Amino acid sequence: MDPYRALCEERWFRFETAVVVRGPPLFAVHEKRVFPGHKYPMNQFFDVAKSHQFDTSHWHAICDLTLTLKQGRRADTGTWIKLDESQCRKAFRVFMHRLDNAVYGNAARRHGKRVKVLPVIEKDKNGRWHYHAAIEPPAHLDGVRFKQLVRQCWSKVDWGYDRILLRDNADRGWIDYILKPSQKSGLEAWSDCIDWESLHNPIADA
Repeated sequence: MDPYRALCEERWFRFETAVVVRGPPLFAVHEKRVFPGHKYPMNQFFDVAKSHQFDTSHWHAICDLTLTLKQGRRADTGTWIKLDESQCRKAFRVFMHRLDNAVYGNAARRHGKRVKVLPVIEKDKNGRWHYHAAIEPPAHLDGVRFKQLVRQCWSKVDWGYDRILLRDNADRGWIDYILKPSQKSGLEAWSDCIDWESLHNPIADA
């Protein structure tokens, strides 16, 4: 058994209120257990982490990606806009659209070819929104070029901040890490941390 899961199993207690599960019906909460110090049932974490949607066994490699966002910006009208969850998700969609086009060109525009990505949104203890993601580097590009495209595409997003971390040779542990219950307190339900609209793992959908 995974050490983290074993620790949680030792410290769980019954959760008496109703559990709200959002997103696609990929999993069910069979027991109302919660992570110590968190409001989220831990079965949600384990069921999703092991679900087919997060299966990367068919990926040729995994990169871990962290994107930070401006927490506020001035609109064209001069009004100051504060970042919220909806704006975060829209910013990531724009980023992935740009990245897909940059990586696959006509194949993206004409045939919908996309980069495989498992995105998770978080809000840290200081209230700053950010994204973690597992992303498959395209086989036809070297690592240096792919990192350049990621930075270029993110820099063109209105809400994009210049602090980006993209690392090679990630593994299954990274996916478990980004699904962790911490830094999800700004979300109504734990499953809201998964950006279902931007998640793209096509063989898993088959």
